[in-house]
Amino acid sequence: MNPINRKNLPLYLFAAILTVATVWGVVYAYSHGGPAGISRRSAENVSGKFLGVVAFFSLAAMYGRTVLKWIIQKSGLLDLPGLADLKSLAGRSLSLLNVTHPYLGVVAVSSTILHCVFTNSLRDNIFLYSVLFAVFLYGLTGMLMKVPGMPPAVFKTNHTLHSRFWIGVVVAILTLVGHILVKF
Repeated sequence: MNPINRKNLPLYLFAAILTVATVWGVVYAYSHGGPAGISRRSAENVSGKFLGVVAFFSLAAMYGRTVLKWIIQKSGLLDLPGLADLKSLAGRSLSLLNVTHPYLGVVAVSSTILHCVFTNSLRDNIFLYSVLFAVFLYGLTGMLMKVPGMPPAVFKTNHTLHSRFWIGVVVAILTLVGHILVKF
């Protein structure tokens, strides 16, 4: 069996590049005094704030995909008379979001980690540590589902962990509380 699925090779390369960039960013931050050593007016802090916006929009697109999938497949809202064009547009949008979902996931994990490190958000904030753990877990289970030759039981467990919408709601709540605590 071929250990690398050629279809997923661009995703593997993208994930490897962003992983190296993330590790470099974390090592850079900690070699300059850690998150506490980054001042609020530095280029690193501005970059961290930008990465927070990137993380927010990538997570919003991924959870928007989940909501759109629910609207199309489960709710029946678009089955009402006169909404055929809207249902077609939603289906095409969902196809695009399905293709970009793994890439957005890699971007979300990487930008969330670097946002927390570069904005000095990690100082004794258990909520943000919880968010980092949950986002990392999401990313890990998502990437494991792309590994070829995965035993069906392991794939099912990963899919179960990765596809829970309520975990995303908990992550959003923890993120909100963590950001409120950082402000004080």
